[in-house]
Amino acid sequence: DMALRVLSDARNLGMSECLFSGGDPLLYPYLTQLVRASSNNQAVFVYINSVGWDVHRFRVQELIEAGLNAWNFSVDSVAPAIFDSLRGRSGAFLRFLGALDEVLAARAACHCDHRFHINFMTVITRQTFHSLPSLVEMALNKRVSSIYFMNLYTDTETSNSLLSQGDINSFRRDVVPSILAILHNARVPDIVYL
Repeated sequence: DMALRVLSDARNLGMSECLFSGGDPLLYPYLTQLVRASSNNQAVFVYINSVGWDVHRFRVQELIEAGLNAWNFSVDSVAPAIFDSLRGRSGAFLRFLGALDEVLAARAACHCDHRFHINFMTVITRQTFHSLPSLVEMALNKRVSSIYFMNLYTDTETSNSLLSQGDINSFRRDVVPSILAILHNARVPDIVYL
């Protein structure tokens, strides 16, 4: 009831977007009701950040029909060993692929009045920047709507995730041109910089 009141107040104040995130919103048993209440007949763009593990297409379809506009997957690498290491879990990449396939199937089966987007959110790190061209290829093959590339601003003493100057030079010299060539060959719309 409190969540519904907060959403109602936010809509009355002119809310145009609503993001469900933090942990995994799929664990919340009333997520469908909140999506429905948030969407306000598509006046509000509603999206979630979720890894989607153990989700089934019928649940995703229910969320889309309730008004969900986008699903953001956190995908920092398509190299299984790196993905698993970053998630701290063996088999995490395969679980992600299963979840992505379920969301894709739900999108294909849904007959809604609104478009539903699948997005990747990608943090560029020393461990992942070399595999970004493969991630872009996967996104194109899976018909992902967009990829949000994010960079780190701080580092811990033990993680060493920030790119070194040599990594940055390699990123600019090798990775960026490779990504641009993939996008050019696929004839995708222009890149949007935010």
